[in-house]
This record gives sequence, C-alpha cells and structure tokens, in this order.
Amino acid sequence: MTKLLHSACLLICISGAIGLAAAAAGRPGCQTRCGDVDIPFPFGIGDHCAIHEGFRLECDNATKGTSNQKPFWGDFEVIKISMEDGKVWVKAYMSRQCYNQSTGGMSYSDASANLSGSSFWLSDTDNKITVIGCKTLAYMTTDSYVIGCSSACDNKVNKLTPKNGSCSGAGCCQANVPKSIQYYQGYFNEGYNTTKIWMSSPCSYMAVMETAAFNFSTSYLTSSVFYDTYKGGVPVVYDWAITSKTCTEARRNKTSYACISNNSQCIDNLTNAQGYRCKCSNGYEGNPYIKDGCKDIDECLNNATYPCKGICTNTLGNFTCSCSPGSYMMNGDCMPKKKLRFDSVPVVVDILDDQIKNSENMPFLEEIAELAAQCLEMSGVNRPSMKHIADNLDRLRKVMQHPWAEQNSEELESLLGESSMVSSRYTSTGNFSIERKGVMELDSGR
Repeated sequence: MTKLLHSACLLICISGAIGLAAAAAGRPGCQTRCGDVDIPFPFGIGDHCAIHEGFRLECDNATKGTSNQKPFWGDFEVIKISMEDGKVWVKAYMSRQCYNQSTGGMSYSDASANLSGSSFWLSDTDNKITVIGCKTLAYMTTDSYVIGCSSACDNKVNKLTPKNGSCSGAGCCQANVPKSIQYYQGYFNEGYNTTKIWMSSPCSYMAVMETAAFNFSTSYLTSSVFYDTYKGGVPVVYDWAITSKTCTEARRNKTSYACISNNSQCIDNLTNAQGYRCKCSNGYEGNPYIKDGCKDIDECLNNATYPCKGICTNTLGNFTCSCSPGSYMMNGDCMPKKKLRFDSVPVVVDILDDQIKNSENMPFLEEIAELAAQCLEMSGVNRPSMKHIADNLDRLRKVMQHPWAEQNSEELESLLGESSMVSSRYTSTGNFSIERKGVMELDSGR
C-alpha cells in the first residue's frame, strides 16, 4: 500500500510539474489569462505588464471573472498567441457585397486592417486571400499590391460546378498573400455582381483569413452561412517581432534587449526581413523573455519525440541513450553481444602469440575477439571508444594476473575498482603480450 501511494504521489507530482511548465508566464503581479486565452509575456494586459506598448492587450471587463472574457489588441479580438512561433491569431472583419432588395442594387462593406507602425505583419504562410461568390471578382489592395481572383458558378459555359472542399474557381477561389503586409483593404469589382442571380446567390465575400480555418461549402453561395459562421470576423494570423531591430542592433542596448533568460538565443525575423525574436536554446523550453524562463527539457519523459530504446539519461540541454551491460547500440537498437570464437576474427589471430592460443585462455580470447569485432563495425556510431576498449583490456589484464580473484566476488570488485592505467604505457609481459599490440591495432582501425 505504501509503495502504491508513493507511485500515485509521484504521478501527481509529475503531472503537476508538467502543468506548471505549460502555463503562460508573465511579469509578477500581471494577469496571464483572459477568458480562455493564455497571455504569455512579452504580451501583457494593462499597464506595465507588456514588454512595450506594442504588446499591450486589454481584457474585456464586461464579463469579468467568466470564460466569456476576451482579450483585445486594439480593435482586434485575440484568440490565440504563440510565443514560440512568433504568431498571434485575431478576428478580422470580412468584406462582402450583397443584393439589396429595397434599392434594387448592390450594397458593399469593405473591410480593412492597418498595422503600420507596429512590429506585426500579415503572415504570408498562414493566410490566403479567399473569394466566395457565383459572379465575383475581388481583390486585396495594399500600399504596393493589388491581388485577387474571380469565382463563378456557370456550369454551362465554363463548366464550373462548385464542390464542397474545393476552392479553385468554381464558387470559390484563393490567392497567396505577399510578404511584409501591414495594411490591406478588401475591394470588389462592381462589374461583377449578383443583381441577376440574387435569388439563388444573394452575396459575395472576400476575406483575408487563416488557410487552415477555411473549408469551402456550397451553402456559402446560397445563404448567409459563411457570414453567420464567423459572425463577420474571420481568423487571421499575424507574425510579430519584438522590435524592427536586428539581433546585432538589439544586443547593443542591454536595458531593452528582450532575450534575458539563461539558455536563450536571439533570432532575426527572416520571414519579414526585419525585427528579432527570442527562443530557448536547443534542449530547453519555456519563456526566453523572462529571467530563468528557459528550463531544461527532460527528454526521457517524452520517448515519442526523443526516442531511446535503451537506458535514457537526462543531461542539461540534452540526453544520452545507452545499453545495459551485455549489449551494444546498433542503429538505435540495443543488440545483445554475441560470443565469438577468437579465430573467427582475423585481426585477433594475427596479433596473438602462439603460446597463449590454448583452452585455458579461451574465455579471455573470446572477449578480446568481441572487442575487435566491435571495432570493425562499418558504422562509426556503432564502434566503441578507445577508452571503452582500454577499460575492458585493463579488466582482463587484472583478472589474468590475479586468477584467484574470480572465485571471490568481493576481491574481484576491489580489484576491478582500481583506477585504470591502460594506455600506451603497457608493457608486454607474460601471457598478456597481446595488450599493447592489440590496442595499437584497434586504434589504427578507427
């Protein structure tokens, strides 16, 4: 029962530690969660909680203390923050054009976003320009680009038949987002509209939105389902950097430099060719923006990510994977050592003195043959180190010089516990004239 309780306690403690490590970290006394959204530093809610004003968020206090609270970055509702990837997900308005029955014409709502002056950019890898409609030509206009596409549903002339999950021109089309966009606005070509087909397709839409969040449905063409699903606000991903400075420039000012944790490093924002972010060094995880925020990863607790089919030993920033005595590592697997006849390894036969090739020395010769075979492995990863070879030869030498110790386990342990002196200083004496020559042969084989 005591053992069972101890195991249960250990499991709970480990689970708790993992939970704590995963929680968002912020400045002391600052709120690190708003509703269902974690707010990790460098972001912060309210005064003095963000790294600078550009990362300041506000938590909607209308529903304070409930899961319905929502964080806002300016006018954008924040739905997710990734400190590790340097991304933030927000809800942004979509553009739409709809037939107005009361006027007999089209009504337009063109959405825009302006990130100018901040260190945030529209992610070109996570978003697409998406246009939905049966007679629609729409664009995303920026300071430097006009990018868009057209969609149609005419299956007689162009043989375009909209299909669920397909967005290649039939009722839906997409275009790529350029790099480093901070300002954009939706725009419809008014020559393409639904005045003649409004009963079957009343509206068209243009949205800059997260690619992974969109899956086309033909119901978007015949109803307001698309707008209603997102309540007018679609998920968009923005890339961010601490400032527009490079790592080299940022390090010159120790007061404002953001990568303050031990075992952290600075990375230039190559995606948008400006700015820098911080990350924990390899083998560490956590928050590089706070003191002692990067913690060692215990790789041995996550065999799926850090596979080890042997004995896993965690080290600072890394881990080792070894095999138990009697086996060795080969291509990531621990293989049992096979006893070899010494005469099956030519290199051993060649270096042995004839006077020691007898049955009395056979156990020792087989061990030497095994060492030689390991040294002849084709893969350098699977070959033992010279220290390993020297230690084993030293052990054999001691046992051969004191054969009575084999019958007394305590004396054998004491004997083998003496510091190893195997090196090129060996002298060829007695039955162990193999040693020095053997080590030199094996050394040249590596």
